[in-house]
Amino acid sequence: MRNRLQGGSKSGLFLLEMTLVVFFFALTSAVYVRVFASAQRIGRESKALTEATMIARNLAEGWYAAGGDPEKTAEVFSFSETEGNSVTLYYDSTFRALPADRKEAAFYRASILPEDGPDAAAAQDTLLRAKVIITPVNESDRIVYELPLACFPEAHAKEGER
Repeated sequence: MRNRLQGGSKSGLFLLEMTLVVFFFALTSAVYVRVFASAQRIGRESKALTEATMIARNLAEGWYAAGGDPEKTAEVFSFSETEGNSVTLYYDSTFRALPADRKEAAFYRASILPEDGPDAAAAQDTLLRAKVIITPVNESDRIVYELPLACFPEAHAKEGER
Protein backbone atom coordinates (compact mmCIF):
# COMPACT_ATOMS: atom_id res chain seq x y z
CA MET A 1 0.00 0.00 0.00
CA ARG A 2 2.81 2.31 0.87
CA ASN A 3 4.50 1.87 -2.55
CA ARG A 4 1.28 2.68 -4.29
CA LEU A 5 0.90 6.00 -2.46
CA GLN A 6 4.48 6.97 -3.22
CA GLY A 7 4.01 6.11 -6.89
CA GLY A 8 0.83 8.18 -7.01
CA SER A 9 2.54 11.21 -5.52
CA LYS A 10 5.35 10.94 -8.09
CA SER A 11 2.90 11.00 -10.97
CA GLY A 12 1.08 13.97 -9.39
CA LEU A 13 4.39 15.83 -9.12
CA PHE A 14 5.19 14.97 -12.74
CA LEU A 15 1.78 16.26 -13.84
CA LEU A 16 2.33 19.51 -11.91
CA GLU A 17 5.76 19.98 -13.52
CA MET A 18 4.34 19.35 -16.99
CA THR A 19 1.54 21.89 -16.36
CA LEU A 20 4.11 24.50 -15.31
CA VAL A 21 6.23 23.80 -18.41
CA VAL A 22 3.22 24.14 -20.72
CA PHE A 23 2.21 27.37 -18.95
CA PHE A 24 5.77 28.74 -19.32
CA PHE A 25 5.88 27.92 -23.05
CA ALA A 26 2.42 29.47 -23.62
CA LEU A 27 3.49 32.63 -21.81
CA THR A 28 6.77 32.98 -23.73
CA SER A 29 5.06 32.32 -27.08
CA ALA A 30 2.50 35.05 -26.35
CA VAL A 31 5.35 37.48 -25.64
CA TYR A 32 7.19 36.46 -28.83
CA VAL A 33 4.07 36.89 -30.97
CA ARG A 34 3.71 40.47 -29.68
CA VAL A 35 7.40 41.17 -30.30
CA PHE A 36 7.26 39.82 -33.87
CA ALA A 37 4.06 41.76 -34.64
CA SER A 38 5.68 44.92 -33.31
CA ALA A 39 8.81 44.29 -35.38
CA GLN A 40 6.69 43.85 -38.50
CA ARG A 41 4.88 47.15 -37.83
CA ILE A 42 8.18 48.96 -37.26
CA GLY A 43 9.53 47.48 -40.49
CA ARG A 44 6.52 48.75 -42.46
CA GLU A 45 6.88 52.23 -40.92
CA SER A 46 10.60 52.24 -41.69
CA LYS A 47 9.98 51.28 -45.31
CA ALA A 48 7.34 54.00 -45.65
CA LEU A 49 9.75 56.57 -44.20
CA THR A 50 12.49 55.51 -46.62
CA GLU A 51 10.14 55.72 -49.62
CA ALA A 52 8.76 59.08 -48.45
CA THR A 53 12.30 60.45 -48.10
CA MET A 54 13.17 59.41 -51.64
CA ILE A 55 9.96 60.92 -53.04
CA ALA A 56 10.49 64.18 -51.12
CA ARG A 57 14.02 64.48 -52.46
CA ASN A 58 12.76 63.80 -55.99
CA LEU A 59 10.09 66.48 -55.64
CA ALA A 60 12.67 68.90 -54.21
CA GLU A 61 14.96 68.37 -57.21
CA GLY A 62 12.06 69.06 -59.58
CA TRP A 63 11.17 72.20 -57.62
CA TYR A 64 14.80 73.40 -57.72
CA ALA A 65 15.03 72.64 -61.47
CA ALA A 66 11.88 74.71 -62.06
CA GLY A 67 13.30 77.61 -60.05
CA GLY A 68 10.48 77.36 -57.52
CA ASP A 69 7.78 78.01 -60.14
CA PRO A 70 4.73 75.82 -59.40
CA GLU A 71 3.61 75.63 -63.04
CA LYS A 72 7.03 74.48 -64.23
CA THR A 73 7.27 72.08 -61.30
CA ALA A 74 3.92 70.55 -62.34
CA GLU A 75 5.28 70.10 -65.87
CA VAL A 76 8.25 68.13 -64.49
CA PHE A 77 5.92 65.62 -62.79
CA SER A 78 3.37 64.26 -65.24
CA PHE A 79 0.95 62.94 -62.58
CA SER A 80 0.85 66.17 -60.59
CA GLU A 81 -2.07 68.38 -59.72
CA THR A 82 -1.78 72.11 -59.04
CA GLU A 83 -3.95 74.22 -56.80
CA GLY A 84 -2.85 77.81 -56.39
CA ASN A 85 0.90 77.73 -55.75
CA SER A 86 0.96 74.16 -54.43
CA VAL A 87 1.79 71.03 -56.40
CA THR A 88 0.37 67.68 -55.25
CA LEU A 89 1.09 64.11 -56.28
CA TYR A 90 -0.70 60.95 -55.16
CA TYR A 91 0.77 57.52 -54.42
CA ASP A 92 -0.62 54.08 -53.64
CA SER A 93 0.35 52.06 -50.56
CA THR A 94 3.58 50.88 -52.24
CA PHE A 95 4.51 54.46 -53.23
CA ARG A 96 3.79 54.10 -56.94
CA ALA A 97 2.65 57.37 -58.51
CA LEU A 98 -1.03 57.61 -59.41
CA PRO A 99 -2.61 59.95 -61.96
CA ALA A 100 -4.50 62.87 -60.42
CA ASP A 101 -7.81 61.46 -61.69
CA ARG A 102 -7.26 58.34 -59.55
CA LYS A 103 -6.64 60.21 -56.30
CA GLU A 104 -9.58 58.37 -54.67
CA ALA A 105 -7.40 55.24 -54.72
CA ALA A 106 -4.42 57.07 -53.23
CA PHE A 107 -2.86 56.08 -49.93
CA TYR A 108 -0.24 58.86 -49.64
CA ARG A 109 -0.25 62.51 -50.72
CA ALA A 110 2.96 64.45 -51.45
CA SER A 111 2.59 68.22 -51.66
CA ILE A 112 4.97 71.09 -52.33
CA LEU A 113 3.58 73.98 -50.33
CA PRO A 114 5.05 77.47 -50.71
CA GLU A 115 5.78 79.49 -47.59
CA ASP A 116 4.73 82.94 -48.72
CA GLY A 117 6.17 85.89 -46.86
CA PRO A 118 4.40 89.25 -46.60
CA ASP A 119 5.92 90.54 -49.84
CA ALA A 120 7.10 87.32 -51.53
CA ALA A 121 5.61 88.23 -54.90
CA ALA A 122 7.37 91.61 -55.07
CA ALA A 123 10.79 90.50 -53.90
CA GLN A 124 12.90 89.05 -56.69
CA ASP A 125 16.15 88.95 -54.73
CA THR A 126 14.93 86.97 -51.73
CA LEU A 127 14.85 83.23 -51.30
CA LEU A 128 11.77 81.30 -52.27
CA ARG A 129 10.79 78.98 -49.47
CA ALA A 130 8.57 75.93 -49.60
CA LYS A 131 8.26 72.52 -48.00
CA VAL A 132 7.49 69.04 -49.21
CA ILE A 133 5.01 67.29 -46.96
CA ILE A 134 4.07 63.63 -47.33
CA THR A 135 0.97 62.51 -45.45
CA PRO A 136 -1.41 59.55 -45.57
CA VAL A 137 -4.54 60.62 -47.46
CA ASN A 138 -6.92 59.54 -44.68
CA GLU A 139 -4.79 60.97 -41.86
CA SER A 140 -3.80 64.44 -43.04
CA ASP A 141 -2.78 65.44 -39.50
CA ARG A 142 -0.05 62.74 -39.43
CA ILE A 143 3.06 63.73 -41.37
CA VAL A 144 5.19 60.86 -42.68
CA TYR A 145 8.00 63.15 -43.85
CA GLU A 146 8.61 66.89 -44.19
CA LEU A 147 11.45 68.54 -46.12
CA PRO A 148 12.01 72.32 -46.09
CA LEU A 149 13.14 73.90 -49.38
CA ALA A 150 14.73 77.21 -50.33
CA CYS A 151 16.07 78.61 -53.61
CA PHE A 152 16.52 81.90 -55.40
CA PRO A 153 13.86 82.79 -57.95
CA GLU A 154 14.64 81.73 -61.51
CA ALA A 155 15.25 85.31 -62.74
CA HIS A 156 17.75 85.96 -59.94
CA ALA A 157 19.49 82.62 -60.56
CA LYS A 158 19.95 83.45 -64.26
CA GLU A 159 21.50 86.84 -63.38
CA GLY A 160 24.01 85.06 -61.15
CA GLU A 161 25.12 82.83 -64.07
CA ARG A 162 26.23 85.83 -66.17
